[in-house]
Amino acid sequence: MDDLIKELQQLQQYAAGLQGLIANAEANAPARAEGTDSTGAVHVVLGPNGVPKSFRVEGDWERKLKPEAFGDAVVGAFQAAMDERLKAWSATLSKDDWQSKVDNLDRRPEVPVMFQGPKFSGKPRSLDALAEEMIKAFDDAEKVPDLPEPNNAVGTAGGGKLVLTLSKSAVVSCVADSRWVSAQTATRLTNALSEALAMATRELEKLSPAQEPANPLDRLIGETFALLSDPQRLADS
Repeated sequence: MDDLIKELQQLQQYAAGLQGLIANAEANAPARAEGTDSTGAVHVVLGPNGVPKSFRVEGDWERKLKPEAFGDAVVGAFQAAMDERLKAWSATLSKDDWQSKVDNLDRRPEVPVMFQGPKFSGKPRSLDALAEEMIKAFDDAEKVPDLPEPNNAVGTAGGGKLVLTLSKSAVVSCVADSRWVSAQTATRLTNALSEALAMATRELEKLSPAQEPANPLDRLIGETFALLSDPQRLADS
């Protein structure tokens, strides 16, 4: 039992420290990133959340890109910008020696109070009871329903000829009528993308966060952490 308590305490310390490092990494995410598709016809700027802030279509796009490939070019520009964002983020984490901090988590002597695991309200049960239920919960883990599909938002322009679909973290797709595209100037295409982006962004803000199904392991882990933080109850277990 003493070995189990020690291992659970080490797990709590590691999880809490990792949570703190992840929060720090997220706080240091790039505030801006840019990218173009492989032809250089479509340019995109990403905001701090990694979602497009603006698009620009180059004046000579017709020499670089076929009208039927315009939608794919928009998605390609986003993916290129995301690659640049990840490179910049990785460089920041490397400069901060983030990986070494992760490797040294298990040797940290203290865990900040704000990162001491999931909150649990109530009086935790004995360690034996928790261990028994946790084993059962792991056995039943396969029965937890799949997470719902992420919410997407759609923006349109050009009377529906251009359709841009966003998630909270990506450009899901861009579909554009090739005949409509072929009749547009770079300025009109840029304006159409801006219009569709603004509409999709507004719709995205209206969407409620996807609700994850309740997982009994979350409650059990919180209750276990609450028990581990109470030396007297551990002694009574």
